[in-house]
Amino acid sequence: MAAELQGIEKHHQKAIESTKKQIHTNILEFIENNETPTLDEYLQKRALFLGKVWSDIWKQRLVSSYSRSEKMEYLRSMGIEVDELSLNQLKKSFYQVLAHFEPFDAAEWVRDEYEETWALITQNMQSSKKKQKQKQMKRSWNKQFLLPAVSRLLEEKYLYFYLYVRKYAGKRLEQHLNSGVRFTEDESGTLHKAGTFHPEYYSMVASFLTEFTGRTAPGYPDFDDWTHETYWDAYYELILSYVTKDFKQVIFAELPKELGTLYEQQTGEEWSYGVFQKSKDINFLLEDCAESFFREWEEDVVDSVLATPQTSEEINEAWKQFEQKRREEKERAEREKAERKNRIAYIFGEEYEPARKVNTRYILHFGDTNTGKTYTALERLKACPSGLYLAPLRLLALEVYEKLNKDGIPCDLKTGEEEKRTEGAAHASSTVEMFQENRHYDIVVIDEAQMIADKERGFSWFRSITKANAREVHIIGSPNVKELILGLLGEEADVEVREYKRELPLLVRKKSFRLKDVQKGDALVAFSRKRVLEIAGNLEGDGHKVSVIYGNMPPESRQRQMENFNAGATHILVATDAIGMGLNLPIKRIILMSSQKFDGKRRRELTTQEVKQIAGRAGRKGLYEQGEVVFMENPKRMKRLLEGKDVPIQVFTVAPTRSVLERFKRYYKDLGLFFELWKEFQNPKGTKKASLAQEEYLYSLVRGTAIEQRFSMEDLYSYLQIPFSAYEDILADQWKRVLMSLVNRTDMPDPFVQKETLEELELSYKSVELHLMFLYRLNKPTEAYYWERVKKEIADDIHYWLSHNIKAVVKKCRQCGRKLDWDYPYSICQACYERGQPFQKYRNRR
Repeated sequence: MAAELQGIEKHHQKAIESTKKQIHTNILEFIENNETPTLDEYLQKRALFLGKVWSDIWKQRLVSSYSRSEKMEYLRSMGIEVDELSLNQLKKSFYQVLAHFEPFDAAEWVRDEYEETWALITQNMQSSKKKQKQKQMKRSWNKQFLLPAVSRLLEEKYLYFYLYVRKYAGKRLEQHLNSGVRFTEDESGTLHKAGTFHPEYYSMVASFLTEFTGRTAPGYPDFDDWTHETYWDAYYELILSYVTKDFKQVIFAELPKELGTLYEQQTGEEWSYGVFQKSKDINFLLEDCAESFFREWEEDVVDSVLATPQTSEEINEAWKQFEQKRREEKERAEREKAERKNRIAYIFGEEYEPARKVNTRYILHFGDTNTGKTYTALERLKACPSGLYLAPLRLLALEVYEKLNKDGIPCDLKTGEEEKRTEGAAHASSTVEMFQENRHYDIVVIDEAQMIADKERGFSWFRSITKANAREVHIIGSPNVKELILGLLGEEADVEVREYKRELPLLVRKKSFRLKDVQKGDALVAFSRKRVLEIAGNLEGDGHKVSVIYGNMPPESRQRQMENFNAGATHILVATDAIGMGLNLPIKRIILMSSQKFDGKRRRELTTQEVKQIAGRAGRKGLYEQGEVVFMENPKRMKRLLEGKDVPIQVFTVAPTRSVLERFKRYYKDLGLFFELWKEFQNPKGTKKASLAQEEYLYSLVRGTAIEQRFSMEDLYSYLQIPFSAYEDILADQWKRVLMSLVNRTDMPDPFVQKETLEELELSYKSVELHLMFLYRLNKPTEAYYWERVKKEIADDIHYWLSHNIKAVVKKCRQCGRKLDWDYPYSICQACYERGQPFQKYRNRR
């Protein structure tokens, strides 16, 4: 006989109630998602749901309401063996036995329960749905149209609305000043009456707002304590209340009529002040506006507040006058803007059209590094009666200067740092910045033309390429600048293109490189002076003879280092990517120590052209049968870059010229404005503007001083353009002190000269170099001769230091000074790192 299952009736009733609730929810969803559905449609479309809802709820109720032992006891009483059943099997058997216990017919219940009320429920649901939709539409309309309109109105007529606030608060201020009681606070914090206010004591509203009202107010910020209320509190609440309540009528009256029409079209309701007033979003906006009005009021003048127009007519008249004045100011500003735009176009716009020479023949030499293109052009230069070589680096200019003189062709040297005259010279070797377009030559050779894309120096190449005054102009560059140069010269120019291929094969070595694997003729390329010195120090410590080359090295020192390598006095070269530009060295193998470089702004991957420029230095005709290159990082990617197609240079750099400055002077006298206009100038398509960052920085050091007042604009700008490391404080200070000495007509201050460390030697060289630039500009050859000797001594000292002391340069932990391996990837040792990370060892154990 089956045992009685306790509570079955109660659980059955609960299951029925749950089923009815779920069905009711389902009915409401059905009505909401269908347009006026009938009861029969519901029963038909939701038949599956109605057929399952009871069994699902009843099953859940049964299996969750009884314990395992109760289920087992009941099933045993029904003669069912349960000892071997799993929990899930037990639940399933328990439900199967009771599944048909007093079944609930959901469909029949729905018909009985809803047949008479279905139409009313449907009607109410549709009405609610319509109201919700209308509410959503209004909310959307508020955000899309009303809020922007009110916000725009408050911005455009801010002063107009403030006059209303000023009038309202001004009346209350007048009452307080004339009949209010003044209070003072003693040391115990108690207030005492101190007579009446004297209006003449308060010039600004803010000075009155600090007075006490005599009432108490909750403290700030906790609001636990009460404090004495000031008029600041009172007027803040006064203005906030006015702006968020009564002030709404003023705003509503100013809203455009089209807004109301749009509201009525979209919602079907009449637009009224009542509708406007109910918008909660408007309240939030007005609270912010009240804050702004109060700040305005706080800074207002008492006499002006008390004289505020009192009637709407007076306020409107004041607003009209303001509007008229604002219109006139706007028109004037637009005229000035248009005039400024036209002046910018006149000052800068026409400067960057190429001035091609009709009787000039252009010979273009394009090829990768070490392909003989510069050699070919220089041979032609030597064969012409007069000529000019324009180099990207002073060292290259010096090399050509010495080569031509050695070959019996008198040649002058002119760089930003020095000038050397040779008797009877009709040839000159110069850095590209020294190019003068008014000088005529039989031939001009412009080297490394791809530098036209350089953001700081590129304009010098543009100027020399397009304005070279010669019968022949030879332009030397990498293949990726070919199309840009041809475009600059134009289709009508007399152009011959010569393309060069590398004669010596370049082999990429796949095996990994270790520092102990260095060989004679290796050049290790890193991308910072610090890294170069560390690697060279390690190699010297291992007994190798090393030459070093890096960007800031004096040209004389660099030349001595190169001579040692060329002569075999040193066997290994460690250098920055400076070796990629024009330096002719007996390098058998290039080892790139990194696949990234810091370009002054960020650390980035090397480009195809950079990899080719550096790797191309490997191999020397007549000395090595092939060149080799090894990549320390990302060898597969670097090999793809080396073998890949160059990305064409599509833009070149433009910068202000002397004629630009002359046109600027016709309208303006402020050099600071010149930099502003340069930033506003829309450079021609296919160009980029030089940043002028250094010039602007140097100008900031002398702006408003006697230096700016005494020098002409052209002279001052020429001093701003002096090429030196302006962001080194000692040099910038020296530059300024020299200019001040010129203003005061006193002796120029001596440059910085100290020789204790390599850093001091390098800084001393730069300082003397800057001093010499001034001496050459001021035509003081006697003094320049002395300082040239000092500069040479410093360069010799640097060469000596690099030749004898470099082994002492090793990588060290920046915290404890412990020696680190040259290829250790971090700037602090592991011990210092762990001391700074006390919980690191526990994290590593997890």
